[in-house]
This record gives sequence, structure tokens and C-alpha cells, in this order.
Amino acid sequence: MSRRDRERLTLLYDAQCNLCLATVAKLRTLRTNAELAMVPLQTASPDMLPANVSMEELLKELHVVEEDGTVYRGAEAIVRIVRTIPALSWLAPLYGLPGLRRLAQVLYRLVARHRYRLFGRQDESCSNGLCLLHSGKTEGLTTNKDSKDKGDSS
Repeated sequence: MSRRDRERLTLLYDAQCNLCLATVAKLRTLRTNAELAMVPLQTASPDMLPANVSMEELLKELHVVEEDGTVYRGAEAIVRIVRTIPALSWLAPLYGLPGLRRLAQVLYRLVARHRYRLFGRQDESCSNGLCLLHSGKTEGLTTNKDSKDKGDSS
């Protein structure tokens, strides 16, 4: 299947959620049969968001949007992604077994509701690199002093 023939899915996720960030990071390392556009809700342009879904609703759970506008949310969104990953696609049909769909939805909502407490939350200052300064992970960051030392007048 050529890259051009691959389906395109947009994943809309909460960029302040450590679990969401870890999930997106892992997805970037996996081979998939789809082009996955992973879009943080906090920086998504309005045209990337599904119609008739409020930001409040989008932030409650992961959303996956197909090219035709079909929207999957929560556990269904996870299963939709899993279907595109050859190494995991065998798990997707299990979602259809009696009782498992409901159980997956309940568990997803429970984890989603408590995700910040369970996995932590990114500080909003992380978007500009300040959290890295406090964590000691400053490799690749430049300061105004560094810029001036290199002759940059900004």
C-alpha cells in the first residue's frame, strides 16, 4: 500500500495530559497502516476540530476523526487506532465481544476522568520550555545570554 493510498486519521488529544503525551509518543514509534496526524487540542485550529463537538467534550476523551468526518471517541477511538497497527490489530475484534465494549468504555471513562491525578499534568509553562529548566533537562535550549554570546542581537 503506497503512502498515498493510506487512510488518514486525525487524533485529537489533550497536550496537558501525561498519559496522552506518552500514548502519542509511543504511537509515533509504531508502524501503522494509516497516516496519523496527532494534534494537540490546545493548539488545534478550528478547521481541524469536528463540527458540533465542544472543546469541553473534546478534552474529556481522545477523539479520532476520519477523512469523511466520522468521529470516534474514548474507547472506540483507541480501538480505531489499534486497527491500523499491524502488530496489535488482532485485538480490535475483541471489542465486539459481548460485554467487552461496555467494560472498555467504563474503564476508559474512569481513567480519563482521573488521568491528571493518576499520571500527572503538564504545566502550561512547558509549552515554552520553562519546565525543562526546572527539571535540569536543558539540552537544546538556548537562553538570551546564549544568543548574545553568539553575536545575536535579539
